[in-house]
Amino acid sequence: QQPPPPSVAWAAPAAASQRAPTASAPRPLRCRPAPPRPEWLRECDSIVGIVDFLTGHDGSTHAPGGGPAPELPAVWLEKAAGLVVAINAERAASSGTAEAANAAAEARALLKRPPSALWSIDDDARLVAALDEARERHASLLGGDHARALARVSLSHVATRLGLPDSSSARARLALLVLFADAVAARAPLLWAADAHGHSWTLGARLAALVPVLPRATRRGLWDLAMLGSLLPGAHTPTATLDRARAAEERVRAREDPLGAARASVLVQLASQLGGEIGHSVRQRTRPFRVRLAGEASDDLGGPFREAIAEACLDLSSGAASLLCPTPNAASGVGAHRDAWLPKPAAASARELRLFEFIGALVGSALRHDEPLMDLQLAPPVWRALRSGVQTSSELALRETDAALLDSLAQLRALGESDVLTDAELASLAVVDVHTANLSSGEEVELFAAGARTHVRAAQL
Repeated sequence: QQPPPPSVAWAAPAAASQRAPTASAPRPLRCRPAPPRPEWLRECDSIVGIVDFLTGHDGSTHAPGGGPAPELPAVWLEKAAGLVVAINAERAASSGTAEAANAAAEARALLKRPPSALWSIDDDARLVAALDEARERHASLLGGDHARALARVSLSHVATRLGLPDSSSARARLALLVLFADAVAARAPLLWAADAHGHSWTLGARLAALVPVLPRATRRGLWDLAMLGSLLPGAHTPTATLDRARAAEERVRAREDPLGAARASVLVQLASQLGGEIGHSVRQRTRPFRVRLAGEASDDLGGPFREAIAEACLDLSSGAASLLCPTPNAASGVGAHRDAWLPKPAAASARELRLFEFIGALVGSALRHDEPLMDLQLAPPVWRALRSGVQTSSELALRETDAALLDSLAQLRALGESDVLTDAELASLAVVDVHTANLSSGEEVELFAAGARTHVRAAQL
């Protein structure tokens, strides 16, 4: 006699045990129901969806992988459509016009895709910049009701600059960006976890790419949150004793003894005395250290500290311990940011790297104070590299620091497109001669071994 099927055995274990006394009756499997997903996790999933939508349409209507462009999640579509309807109602009430009968459907149609086919994150940043400018002029637009604030922002000039027929699609897009910023600010401790340093696949890296589309008030709130989380109240405040008279004497003899002048500089004195102690003291909202001036009757109530910082910044750009050099635009007299500074390419020794670390600690301390502490005019590419660790556009960096080199490269590209250019004609143009390049400090380096003795040929352009 065949044993009963498992279903029969589960339904009637007694009968099964009579037929097969040696076999134990199987017990039905009982699975616990899955616990409901917490609200914060659902919100994070929702933010992932809108991040995919905002980054997937950057520059084209197709995703980077070649597939279809991501769609705006339904929850964001309905939420943003409700805000757009409220904005239009506010504008209609202020102008005395009637509201559209199908306002919700029109709002959804505007939100489902970017305002134009070639819309990019830079265009989103321009919309947010217009909102920030309006908030600077009218403090009443900060906080409160989003619908009332966005209804009062003028976007006609931005829409014209972006090539849009009217401002309705730009206003709908801005409403979506404002809601996105609110969600990021609410869940920042869970989302702001990674950056672009080798983690481009993470949500944190993709959010870092969307920083320009966050309003200034949101970014300020995130910054204050990060500063508060890293605060170390009650940290020991060290004291540095500076001999400014010795620094002045050595500065005069810098040509004879550059190493002695560097060691006597205020910057090196501060770094040598505070390098091992300043790590904790900079993480407070008070001064990271106190200053005692040797041979001078002074009590540090703030004045000696500010003088020490000013002299250290002066040592950064001049003297034997200088770590910075002017931008090539300053040397050539063309382009922007001629008063800015770049790190010296040759400043790579162990001592100079420790000085850079010390200056970084001072910059971090200055960022925690409401008033500026350091007169440090760095070029924009330096600040971008400090913020994200990478340079997004070498052409933009050249335009901001070395406009003459950018023009020379453009001429070389134009010459390279010519099929009839000969080596003799290239030499007569005096655009390029050998395989060398000038660093930002003015130092000439070879692009490869023996490059200074190898002439550039027309076929190499």
